[in-house]
Amino acid sequence: MAKAYLETNYQKLNLGQQVAVWEDGLRTSGKEGEFEWWYYDAKMTDGTAITITFFTTDPTAGTAGFNPSMQVNLTNPDGTQVSDRLFFDAENCYFSPRHCHIRMGINQFMGDLDQYRIYVRTSKLTAKITLKSRTQPWRPATGFQKYGNDGYFAWLPAVPEGTTEADITLNGQEKHYRGTGYHDHNWGNVSLISILHHWYWGRAKIGPYTAINSYITSTKKYGYHHFPIFMLAKGKQLVCDNPANLQFSQLDPHYSHKTRKHYHQRLVYEYQGADGHYRITYHEREDISSFSLLGDQQHQPSLLKVRIFRLTGMDPTYDRFSGEAVLEKIEDGKVVEKYQGPATWELMYFKRDRNV
Repeated sequence: MAKAYLETNYQKLNLGQQVAVWEDGLRTSGKEGEFEWWYYDAKMTDGTAITITFFTTDPTAGTAGFNPSMQVNLTNPDGTQVSDRLFFDAENCYFSPRHCHIRMGINQFMGDLDQYRIYVRTSKLTAKITLKSRTQPWRPATGFQKYGNDGYFAWLPAVPEGTTEADITLNGQEKHYRGTGYHDHNWGNVSLISILHHWYWGRAKIGPYTAINSYITSTKKYGYHHFPIFMLAKGKQLVCDNPANLQFSQLDPHYSHKTRKHYHQRLVYEYQGADGHYRITYHEREDISSFSLLGDQQHQPSLLKVRIFRLTGMDPTYDRFSGEAVLEKIEDGKVVEKYQGPATWELMYFKRDRNV
């Protein structure tokens, strides 16, 4: 059986313990199977949620060359959504290898691990965004999950949490927003469908703490190997991040009729090590986005198309949840600190439902 593991050899990858600015720049060259994206999300004080992603290419395609696109999603406090995706010719795009500077037409995503500026304009909305980090950039070890001899999937949370402001024009009306924001950067050299079965991922600002929590499950080829991820910071100070000390629990099973997948309405990340005992619980209140990746958020694919893909074991779907995250610090069996705050998290499911 092929192995899946977290790469811990920094020298092999020319990395230091501290994240460098160039790591948030272009890391791929367009070889067959490679993909890359830069992601931003924000939870505004009025309850509005926004996500923006710049892609070099489709991460599930496995083809050569760049086929750039940009995805923007805005969810209003009442649950109504505005979504758009634009595709660009590669010659009209720019990707810097020295730092985060991505341009697609007039759309830009740029920054230096401390401050970022994002500008997007589609037929549906215009957004001017700033993000100022309140934490240190972080990655789980080297950030590289290795699959077999040569395959990898890499992840860099460049801004685990920061203050964000946005001027968004929608239907001819401009509105100013403030809130908490996040930015990460992902890349790899093998189609995600071939290596990953599903993942839960979430991040939250809970009282004085910032949390990033994820539980990734590989495909059968790699033994359904689990990659647990737990990062907890207090201000700019990292509190704990050793995955060996993490226990993950999924409670309250539920079923999404849109994606035809089982999921859990309560996720518990329990960390217990020399650096402390912490428990973070995500409680789902609403499934705010649920769709098959064989179609898009506005158009679900035909049942025939889904059935054909399921016969091959592939059924890529996406659920995004809204609710609250509760953080508890425990000493001698007693809760000595407790905070809660609004949170969003996701379930990316690449394969058929294993009811796990």
